[in-house]
Amino acid sequence: PYTTLFRSVSVLVKTHSLEITEVNDMGARHSGGLPGGHGLRQFAAEIEHIGGSLSADCENGIWMFHARIPFD
Repeated sequence: PYTTLFRSVSVLVKTHSLEITEVNDMGARHSGGLPGGHGLRQFAAEIEHIGGSLSADCENGIWMFHARIPFD
């Protein structure tokens, strides 16, 4: 088991969009690039198709995720 040292999640409901941000310590589990798969790329493509955005990265053991999903 791994221990997460910190985690921050926020959900912001705006007039025309929903914004989700997550930042957490991945510790020694990951360094450098993210582990493989197509889930985030698929979600990003779907969100961008409706005018939103999604970004995710892991740098120095810190996972960062942000999505903006429009309501319109």
